[in-house]
Amino acid sequence: MRTLGFDKPLYILPFDHRGSFVTKMFGWHGTLTGEQTAEIAATKQVIYDGFKAAITAGVPKVKAGILVDEQFGGAILRDAAANGRRDGRDKVGCIILGRGEDDKKVREWLTTAAGVKGFIGFAVGRTDFLEPLLNLLARKTPREAAVTEIGRRYREFVSIFEKAQRS
Repeated sequence: MRTLGFDKPLYILPFDHRGSFVTKMFGWHGTLTGEQTAEIAATKQVIYDGFKAAITAGVPKVKAGILVDEQFGGAILRDAAANGRRDGRDKVGCIILGRGEDDKKVREWLTTAAGVKGFIGFAVGRTDFLEPLLNLLARKTPREAAVTEIGRRYREFVSIFEKAQRS
């Protein structure tokens, strides 16, 4: 049996999507304009602000992580590094990937995996942020509501995983 080098809980909010983010979220193809690039960066900032809101609301900072691309998330990476949200992790145990599935399926996977030895957390992104961002972009909801909803969803997935681990 292989020993894990990092066996502590790890809950990742991944939003490192580039091509799929551009085409599926915005419907754009080809070379982006400066304005389009800025709009994507601002949208990713909404996700990051939701992540920070979840930490403020109780997700333990030492268990939380982000995965963001440098193309649209450079400012986010600089902020995360400056504020103690960077911690290289080698030899990480198993984590559940959301794979863009619906909320019900992700909840099922989290509950199941939490009880299996070697699973230390998850990386669930689109299930957290896709709907709130689409509502924001369609002007159905204000930015702060999107931030709050992303934070709520991420925090809820952490709670589901931790509760299932205790069972």
